Amino acid sequence: MTSASDIASLTVLSNPDISILYIEDNPANLILIQKVIEKKTAFRFLSASDPVSGLELASSEHPDLILLDIFLPVMDGYEVMKRLRANELTATIPVVALSANAMKADIDRGAEAGFSAYVSKPINIIDFLEQIAGVLENSFMKHEVH
Repeated sequence: MTSASDIASLTVLSNPDISILYIEDNPANLILIQKVIEKKTAFRFLSASDPVSGLELASSEHPDLILLDIFLPVMDGYEVMKRLRANELTATIPVVALSANAMKADIDRGAEAGFSAYVSKPINIIDFLEQIAGVLENSFMKHEVH
């Protein structure tokens, strides 16, 4: 039986007006997530292979959601998150952390840093899609209220 939230998630995943930016330095991880997004959603997929170009792309494209690897060269995902929140153009974009570190302390640190969700690698595709759909739905509801 399909619930109302399942239907809402399906609606969000089929919305071609939604754009997602993935900041990831590992080409294999980047390709995997790109294929999942392109095959399972109607989203526009943007990517950056380093934090600096990711921050620039986030400011210029203003995606609906940012997927952010925690372990990046030059600056880690937590520093990228601080910079996203400090920039008025990107301050309200929901950000989902992706990391191979999945201990409770890591997940707690992600929550404290302001990530909307914390996805551990390797990803479970169904759980991943449900999490990003939920984050997008919450974000859209917040914007409708204000």
